[in-house]
Amino acid sequence: MAAPGEGLSGHPFWRIEKHGTVESTNDLLLQRAREGAAEGLVIWAGAQTRGRGRMGRAWFSPADRGLYFS
Repeated sequence: MAAPGEGLSGHPFWRIEKHGTVESTNDLLLQRAREGAAEGLVIWAGAQTRGRGRMGRAWFSPADRGLYFS
């Protein structure tokens, strides 16, 4: 567990990659994994243009309306 006052990015096993707009946080995370990213990588985006929900359903992810993570 992180020490008091230490944010998630301070956790020794997490790395957060922040983006403005991406096609899909999930697709980008899979790409990073194929490139050898270490366990604990989090992709954060302000908007997605091709986000997906469960079972491949479309996921509406407009800018300034939510936080999108994978």
